[in-house]
Amino acid sequence: MPTGAGISTTGWSGRVQVDAVSRGEGLLLAAGALVGVLGVLKGIGPAFVPGSDFYWLLSYEHGFIRRAFLGTLFRPFLHIWAGDRLKPAVAATQIVVCFAIVWMFAAMFTRAVRREQRLDSRITLMAAFVLLMASQLMPTLAHDIGYVDVYLVLLVLVGFRLAQTGRYVVAALAWLTPSTTSARF
Repeated sequence: MPTGAGISTTGWSGRVQVDAVSRGEGLLLAAGALVGVLGVLKGIGPAFVPGSDFYWLLSYEHGFIRRAFLGTLFRPFLHIWAGDRLKPAVAATQIVVCFAIVWMFAAMFTRAVRREQRLDSRITLMAAFVLLMASQLMPTLAHDIGYVDVYLVLLVLVGFRLAQTGRYVVAALAWLTPSTTSARF
């Protein structure tokens, strides 16, 4: 076990559980999160992706229309951000959601590292997190301003986190929402 990791010798199940990450593990996980943030900043697109305006303008106002979920959520703000003012608001929201995705991944990998007992498994989890954040996932999500992929990834991660904590009904709702948002799911 790495030096500095907090270990409780027995839980109610009698298993050895790791309660904290060591300083080195924490630094590696933080470095992975920083790589993810830099990937988002590197990938920020210069403009709205042509043809993605309809995601933000369609709503359920006149019945069920596939891909109208985000437009319905943004409908109350259209009087504030009408026309060309909508695009910067969508871009800012997308960048914030990208940072939230980095945070969600960091939290999930940190939790996984904390719960893992074997050093080699902990190292593998930390390396997987750093490699995920160094991949083209975050720059691509940040670059495609206007597309809904970033929101779908966030919904899936939220659903996964809810399932981890035993809130299965709410998790199922989070996982069903993407089917009304995009044809890709």
